[in-house]
Amino acid sequence: KTRTDLRLSQVRTVQVMQGPLERILQVGTIQVYTTGDNPEFRANGLPAPHRIREIVSATETDSQ
Repeated sequence: KTRTDLRLSQVRTVQVMQGPLERILQVGTIQVYTTGDNPEFRANGLPAPHRIREIVSATETDSQ
């Protein structure tokens, strides 16, 4: 079991990846980056991944 905790204020980028079928099904993969070139974590098969990115980005802006 692996657990990663980070503050939303540390999030630099949330990347959404979707193939053609994933777009149709409205699911996707998100990768969350803080510093560096490698993502802190990756989550596959999430519903409404663009909405998740919007929420994280809005929360990040509110916390600054």
